[in-house]
Amino acid sequence: MLTKLCEEMMSEELQKPKFSYELTLLFEPETSALEYRRRIGRFIGKNGANLNILQDKYNVCICINTKSKSPDELKLVVKRENQSMTDTIPIQKIKEDINEQWEEASEIGFIRKQFTFDQNQFQFVTLSFDSNLSLEERHEIMGRFIGKDGEHLHHLEDQYNIRLHIIDNQSSNRKYFEKLIAVQDNNSDTFYLFITKKDKSMANNEIPIEQIKEQIIQQWREATIEPIDDELYHMLAFSYESNTSSRKQRQKVGHFIGRDGCHLRDLQDKYNVNIHIVDNSSRRTLRKKLAKIQDEREVDKLYLLITNKDKSSTNTIPIDEIEQDLMKRWTNVEQTVDVDSSQSNIGFIEFSSSDFPPFADATPVQQKQMLGEAIFPLVLKMQPQLAGKITGMLLELDNTELIRMLESPELLTAKVCAIQIENQRYLNHFRFVKLG
Repeated sequence: MLTKLCEEMMSEELQKPKFSYELTLLFEPETSALEYRRRIGRFIGKNGANLNILQDKYNVCICINTKSKSPDELKLVVKRENQSMTDTIPIQKIKEDINEQWEEASEIGFIRKQFTFDQNQFQFVTLSFDSNLSLEERHEIMGRFIGKDGEHLHHLEDQYNIRLHIIDNQSSNRKYFEKLIAVQDNNSDTFYLFITKKDKSMANNEIPIEQIKEQIIQQWREATIEPIDDELYHMLAFSYESNTSSRKQRQKVGHFIGRDGCHLRDLQDKYNVNIHIVDNSSRRTLRKKLAKIQDEREVDKLYLLITNKDKSSTNTIPIDEIEQDLMKRWTNVEQTVDVDSSQSNIGFIEFSSSDFPPFADATPVQQKQMLGEAIFPLVLKMQPQLAGKITGMLLELDNTELIRMLESPELLTAKVCAIQIENQRYLNHFRFVKLG
């Protein structure tokens, strides 16, 4: 009798509608923190929009269980929206919808949904750099390819009603793209330009995909050809006095350009021009201009490149007036530079291979480390937020040049400013959004 009573009670309990269910969603192995956050974001939608759709569809409440401590899973709790309701929760249908939504939110699911052109087919162009090109040269080519603020690619997008997406080594989901298109080269010299429809309802035959690919390839070929330099510029050279030591030369240049380059900026504003100091650490385009006029027998000079600040301007650069002002300042600096420059080097390290024999005996890697440790605190004072990045870029220079900057606050300051300007120009080129 007692057994029968227990069975009846259990049967009644099982028949009672459940008020909540717990579901577990799993991440793929080795999911990065970025992929983890992105998948959850896609799954729940903006302001929880995706979960809200499911909640409204099934009249339930779906909550993320924040008490779960496992990094490889996401727990959800599905509850009745109103506990007074007697209807059974259609948990199996909810599970199916949630699992489908979870798969679409994965990196591969997202790429397959957003980047397939039609019927799970991808349309893309593979573009390559010459393996011998430096990072600087690659930046220049990429800048010419996409145009200012991405104007060249935007033009193609508007012309054919498409979207173009750059996937390169900096794209965190490149490995998933390569998996989906069955490519496994991991080649740092290549990147992909994926083509998607701007309007998903457009038929395939409305978009001349082969024509678009041909234009992209032609545009890339043109970008890889170095343009003919038709920019109006002037190169001025200022000589040091005979037997001037390299240390005194650096002091003179520092006084000449002024703190943070203020003296040169005054002249730039006065004549509406750009004035660049050109040496072996300058970007490639400036070095090539210098090579056209530089006499190998007269390398011991300060070279200045003068160009119009406004590229579209047809005004003639008043080079004679500028040269007079510069020469006057150059002469005055020679008279004011003190042999004892201890004051100008406060906070800077007297660092040279001759002064420190261990440095001369160190390996190239150790030398770079020693120079980095010396440079970083100095850059930190000037640019606290970008000190690490700027120091890394400086360490790409020759050790001799780095030692010169360690001995001269003016040279180091000028170089840090130049890096910031060049980096900003490059970032402006890449306003074009990289998905990945």
